Amino acid sequence: FFLEDNNDYDFVICGHSLGAGTAALLNIMCHENDRKLVGGRNVQCFTYAACPVFEPLEAAKDAVDATTNYIHGSDVVPFLSIDSVRHTLSSVATIEEWSSEKNMGWLSRMRTVMGYKKLESDLVDRVAAASQQRLEPKKGAPQLFIPAANNVWFREKIGLEGVYDLVDNVDSQQLALFGIQIHPRMMLDHFPRRYEHALECISLLPTPSAPSH
Repeated sequence: FFLEDNNDYDFVICGHSLGAGTAALLNIMCHENDRKLVGGRNVQCFTYAACPVFEPLEAAKDAVDATTNYIHGSDVVPFLSIDSVRHTLSSVATIEEWSSEKNMGWLSRMRTVMGYKKLESDLVDRVAAASQQRLEPKKGAPQLFIPAANNVWFREKIGLEGVYDLVDNVDSQQLALFGIQIHPRMMLDHFPRRYEHALECISLLPTPSAPSH
């Protein structure tokens, strides 16, 4: 009834985190059958920290083209899926294998984890190689993507609170290859207030002047 009473309006869907993933899937449903579900009106979707929820992207091109996703800093959720967890565990297993080969005791391992002991170059090389190796997809653990044509990444400049670099037009398939990046702010950067802060800071930037002729 609400849609029927507002025929002149577009239908806009938005959400954050798991709600963003739900919004993206709802957006795909709304675009099916020439947008019959919403009476043929235009549908736009804006997601914040959406998790990978769909594949293949080509199966919902119109819905993907209508979606913009925002990522803040080191937020882990846009890179979080069963597939990315499998790859992270593969890197962890590589560390465990290397430690066993070196017969490292728990004290030596703890010193390494805490940063008191320098990482050996062969360990760094083996973990880097493991992180680049793509595992074969498994049933129940496909490689999923954020169904958005444009991902806007807010990246705060080091040492400059509230000053952001905007990385626009990041491809969802490229994002899926990044995997989980371990970072001290990987959870903090996920909070809605951090997204609000980034948007507020960017909105206060002066609008570039039009070139004079």
